[in-house]
Amino acid sequence: MTMVHAHIGEGVLKVNILNEDDLTENFKQCDVVISCLGTPPSWLSLTPVTLYLGSMKVITSAMRKAGVKKVVRMSSMCSKSEPGNPVWVEWVLKPLTLGKLLQNMAQMEDYLTSQCSDLDFTVMRPPGLKNDPSSGKRNDACESQFLAGADWSMPRRDVAKFMLSCVVDSLWLKKIIAIGVPK
Repeated sequence: MTMVHAHIGEGVLKVNILNEDDLTENFKQCDVVISCLGTPPSWLSLTPVTLYLGSMKVITSAMRKAGVKKVVRMSSMCSKSEPGNPVWVEWVLKPLTLGKLLQNMAQMEDYLTSQCSDLDFTVMRPPGLKNDPSSGKRNDACESQFLAGADWSMPRRDVAKFMLSCVVDSLWLKKIIAIGVPK
């Protein structure tokens, strides 16, 4: 069972992220869902990762039942293998640690674009995350697998700030974008 703490208004609730009824009832009080759910990578794991797609299916179903139309979701840079992706990501990180995670993130992204045209979604692909204070810089974004010219990691606070900006800004609606902090 996957339990998360959901922030609703001023309170914190413990809910099963895979229980649609738990989510539906709580989403009725919301205008937007922001999701940063994740799981740590594991070295050479043979176990498939299902959290990203599985939770997004439950979340979007609960959103529909609760009448919530907007979701902002974090994914990861290079979730899909495309020409131009950094070689070290494709040939080192994916085979050793991130492959199954990124594959499931890509499945989640495909699900949103193919099955959720009725929802206003924004998915962002940040680079590696770090616990540093905010960079104080403007975050850049583009429709891509990764943001060329950006640092290879960014503070979680900068990601959160960008996600919150997507709540009120319609620039990236129904888009999957790479974000980053300029070098």
